[in-house]
Amino acid sequence: MNITDRRRVLGPSDAQPFSLSNVVLADDQNMADVAESLSDDQIPTKIYLKSGVVNNASGSAYYESGAIKLIATVYGPRPIRGLFTTSAKLSVETRILPISVLSLSTFSNLASTSISTQTLSNIVASKSSQSSVLEKNISSFINEAILPSIFVDNYPKSSIDVSLTIISSGKNSKSVIAAATTATSMALVDAGIELKDVVTAGSVLLSRGNDNTTFTMDPNVIPQGDDVDAVIAYTSMIDDSITGLWVEGNKVDEDEMKQLMDKTRLMSRNLRNIVNEMLISEFQQKETIARNLQVSGSGGEKEKKNNEDEDDQMTE
Repeated sequence: MNITDRRRVLGPSDAQPFSLSNVVLADDQNMADVAESLSDDQIPTKIYLKSGVVNNASGSAYYESGAIKLIATVYGPRPIRGLFTTSAKLSVETRILPISVLSLSTFSNLASTSISTQTLSNIVASKSSQSSVLEKNISSFINEAILPSIFVDNYPKSSIDVSLTIISSGKNSKSVIAAATTATSMALVDAGIELKDVVTAGSVLLSRGNDNTTFTMDPNVIPQGDDVDAVIAYTSMIDDSITGLWVEGNKVDEDEMKQLMDKTRLMSRNLRNIVNEMLISEFQQKETIARNLQVSGSGGEKEKKNNEDEDDQMTE
C-alpha cells in the first residue's frame, strides 16, 4: 500500500532545476530619476547583511547599518499541538536591549500609537515582549509586512516563530523597523520557508523648514515639529506591492506622499539588489562545497576499490 506523507510539501513531478543565469533586474526610469535627484546627505548609509549566523536556528540573518545592529532568527515550521489550522501562523517576538531603548528618543511617540485588536491577535509573543509597547509595535508591523509574502497554505498545522533582537539602534525608530523587516525576510529565506518574494523596507524623514522641504533616506535623527516619519515595506520583484506602511507625524499632501513612496521604493529596491547578490553568492558557495564533497567522496571510493584490488592480487 502506497502511503503519502501529507505533512511534507512535494514539488511537481515536472519541476526544472533552479537557474540564476537568466536573472535580470528590472530597470525603472522613474527610480533612476529619483536616484539622480538625491544629494549626498540623502543617500542611505552602507549596509552589511549576512545570513546563517545562528547555528541552532532554522534560519537567521544579521543586519548592520550605521548605529543599527540587529539579529533575526526563525524557528520552524513547527507543529501546533491541540489546534488544527489550514495555514501556518506567524509569531513575531521583539526584544530590545536596554542600551537601544535609551537611543530611541521616539519611544514616547511609539508608545502612544494605537494598535488594533485584530493586529494584536495575529502576534503570538512571549511575556517578555508583552512588557513593552514599543516591542509590540515593532512586532505588529513586521507581522503585517512579512505575512503576505509567505505561502502559509503550504504549512498547515504549523507555526513559524520569529525572534528579533535589536542590539543597538540609532535615534530614528522607523529606520530600525525598516532594517528589522528586511532582516526578518532574509532569515525566512535562510530557513527555507517558501516565499512569494523577499520583503524589503525603506524609511524616509520628511523635514519641513522655513522655505523648503527635504527628504532624508534612512534617517538617524529625531523628528521635530511638523516633520513626517515613514517606513514602507515592498515586495520589489513582483509588482512593488506595499505590504506594510507606517506614516507618523503631521499631515502630508498628495505630492509629498508620492515622494515618500518613491524614495522608500528606491531604498527598498537597492536593498533587494544587495539581497540578490548575497543569495547568489551563498548559492554558489553551497554549490561549490557540494561539488567538492562529491568529488572527494568519489575519490575515496575509487581509492578504496584500488586497495581492495591490491589485496585480492596479494591473496592470489
